[in-house]
Order: sequence, then C-alpha cells, then structure tokens
Amino acid sequence: MTKIVMISDTHNRYNDLVIPPCDILIDSGDYSFRGTDTEIKNFYRWFNKQPATHLISVQGNHEKGWEADPDKAELLAWKQCDRVKLLQDSGTTINGIKFWGSAWQPAFFNWAWNLPRGLELKEKWDLIP
Repeated sequence: MTKIVMISDTHNRYNDLVIPPCDILIDSGDYSFRGTDTEIKNFYRWFNKQPATHLISVQGNHEKGWEADPDKAELLAWKQCDRVKLLQDSGTTINGIKFWGSAWQPAFFNWAWNLPRGLELKEKWDLIP
C-alpha cells in the first residue's frame, strides 16, 4: 500500500505543518502569496526536508511569479529540491499510480493561470489523460 499525503493553500505557513512519513507528498499549490523568488526558494527548501520518498508539486493561482517566468522558477525550485517532480500540464507515475498536474483555472480576479471559460481552457483541460 502506498501512503500519500496532500497539502495545499498553506500561503507561507507550511512550517506550521507536521508531515508524517509517507511514500508520496503532494503540494497542489498556493504555498506562497505571490510566487516571489524568495517564496519559491523557501518553500522548496522546506519541501525537500519532508519525510517522503517522492515529492510532487503543482503550482496554484497564487504562484504568479512562476507563471511569469517558469524557467527561472523551475531552476529556483530544483536548486532547493532536486528530487521534486514539478507537474504543469504533465504527468508522472509513481508506484503504479498516475498523477497529472495542471494549474489552469477559469479566470478568477487577477491571479495566475487564468483562462476564460471556453475553448482556451478546454484545450488545457483536454490534455488531462
């Protein structure tokens, strides 16, 4: 049996969490307020210390810095946590379990990963196997 722990919407309060030992730890986004370089570095430094065999991360609508410059953000994340699987319109299989990550959402205020409802958003969501 595979033990999975999932967190989200910690908004820089992840240090308050106690993560139990697990096979897979998933963060499904909004670990930050704006996705600044410092927030990215701090989160992935913390994430790397967690007692999980595998780490998966999907960005949330608060990770605006990530959306603005994904190459830079990925590099910042991997420098702190080179074992993380960063999923953005992509998937991975761990212990025979398939995971898919996508941050796209219907437009919601001025947050990240917004697309209008309709064809554009459907095209992104149609990528999900």
